[in-house]
Amino acid sequence: MEPTLNEPQKIPAPSMSPFISTPNPWVGLIRLAGALVVVQPETGFMVLVGETKEPVDFATYGLAPPPTTRCGDGTHPVYPLRAQGPVRLARPKLFLRLDGSGFDPMAAAILVAEALLIRRNGSVSERLWNLVIDSSRPVVDAGGGEGAPSWVRQGDGGRDATWLRSVPGNIWNMVRDTVLRC
Repeated sequence: MEPTLNEPQKIPAPSMSPFISTPNPWVGLIRLAGALVVVQPETGFMVLVGETKEPVDFATYGLAPPPTTRCGDGTHPVYPLRAQGPVRLARPKLFLRLDGSGFDPMAAAILVAEALLIRRNGSVSERLWNLVIDSSRPVVDAGGGEGAPSWVRQGDGGRDATWLRSVPGNIWNMVRDTVLRC
């Protein structure tokens, strides 16, 4: 059986995050200087996925600068973030529902890294990001309106990218290779 991107992984959460799993099955993805921030507001979970494309004054966003040590499995540029005052980030553009036993927010961050990062430089591919946004339904249309926390349902423009978890790895690799080659 071919492995898929949604297989739960045993990845330790950042030491500053006091949880392994959560009753809230949603995470949001926010762009920050070309990288992504994976957030789950109820738990305080925040990680930076990818390398930023320009210098960032993290204090402007209410964040401490991330450490230089990667978290998760260590092979992807995923860095823990922590608040240092009120956090001032944009509203998430994409959401992922984390259904499934043992699938935690850190696994979602690794999934996002594997799906959207350019491997040679660790940056988020604009082409892949736009492909995922264009291929995702609005959260309310995707069933996110029922049972989803208010931060997922409020506002407009949020897209449900949960489908990304079910794409077989070999299929997504063909898609990403084609998109990145164009």
